Amino acid sequence: MWKRINWKIMALISLLLFAVIISAIGIKLRDPAFAQRVTIKKYKIIESFFRKFELQLNLEKFDERIDVINDQEYHVEFYDLQSLFGQEFSFGKFYFDTHDNGKTLFISNSKGFFVHMPVKDIKNSKSYVTTIPSNFNDYRNVELNNNITGMAIDNDKLYVSNNTINSNGDCMRMQLLVADINFKTLNFKKLFQQEECNPAIRKGKPLDRVYTTFVVGGRVASYKDNKILLSTSMTVGDPQDDNGTFGKILAIDKTTGAHEVISKGHRNPQGLYYNAEENIIFQTEHGPQGGDEINVNLNPSGDEIENYGWPIASYGWPYGVDTETVISKYKKPHRDYGFIEPIKYFSPSIGISAIIEVGVQFNAVQDRQIFVAALSGSDPDPQSGGHGISHFILNKDYTVKQKQVFEFEGRIRDLIYLENINKIVAVREWDSSLIVISAK
Repeated sequence: MWKRINWKIMALISLLLFAVIISAIGIKLRDPAFAQRVTIKKYKIIESFFRKFELQLNLEKFDERIDVINDQEYHVEFYDLQSLFGQEFSFGKFYFDTHDNGKTLFISNSKGFFVHMPVKDIKNSKSYVTTIPSNFNDYRNVELNNNITGMAIDNDKLYVSNNTINSNGDCMRMQLLVADINFKTLNFKKLFQQEECNPAIRKGKPLDRVYTTFVVGGRVASYKDNKILLSTSMTVGDPQDDNGTFGKILAIDKTTGAHEVISKGHRNPQGLYYNAEENIIFQTEHGPQGGDEINVNLNPSGDEIENYGWPIASYGWPYGVDTETVISKYKKPHRDYGFIEPIKYFSPSIGISAIIEVGVQFNAVQDRQIFVAALSGSDPDPQSGGHGISHFILNKDYTVKQKQVFEFEGRIRDLIYLENINKIVAVREWDSSLIVISAK
């Protein structure tokens, strides 16, 4: 009898202790610092799992629609990437490129996860992606939540750009990493790093974010003559200085890591596309408050470095001031002051991002055409012409002939045209939806 009662008492005590522990954990989780440490620990466990093991994950279509853009019908499909990694640990900012003559699509996120999938399977209503382990964490500063800023594939090598902080935590630089494409593992090595230092300000404890004066840029694109293009933003350096690397489009030698300046006078270049057949560079960049730009470099091989004007010329204005009070702050139009005039500028800004060019095979449009992504989300402004993905049809002199917008709720950071299946692919960041666009 006593043994039976003793067992019940012990069970009751155990349950009470368990309840107390759970309650204590619940109370502790209300403490922001403790909750942050738990979250970071959980992320590290998940990251370690995905970085060390090759996994195959289902990719399912959950929605579709028909858009009419510039008098052409387009089929827009949505695939769920978020469910692969869980809502709480979202896949983040996305970058694309293709391998093996366009047969394989590579996707990276800003945290350094890499996956690939057969391009032909994107035509199916259900496909799959396979993860690729890597050593990217060896080059990643965990304090920088979103670290990769661009990606490109060229001749069986994968190039990614990211920001790195020195050991003192007071200096940040852009670097370019390279790895041989291997579906079992990606072993990155450093190819290039900026010499100039961008001051970093560490806020609070090591677990808190690191803030900088201004570091973005980092778009990467294949180029000619054994080189890779890399964009850099304007921070403390001078975008007009031919010897500096801030506010530039650089060509990085794939063998030596040496660089040359292709163009200057950039503020924050967020889109970069090279037309190899015609030797033309398309580029987009953020203005200050207003003044986002679409630019074209028709002579990247010229003797003179093309100059796009920042910080002298802009259609924007400084943050925190009324436009009427600074109407003469920046010069405009660019051409009147010896700078390259944008194809198109946006005021208010659209948070301009990736740019791609597609040919007549995509939608039977005979004129030159480009697609441009925007990060400004779901609040289209009638003056700037809307957000999402903009389709521009250009005249022969590169002026805009026609423009319309695929409206998407959320930020669109990167675009890619998949010639093998004649589709454009993007990702909507807020819900990690893979967007596939094809002409009907």
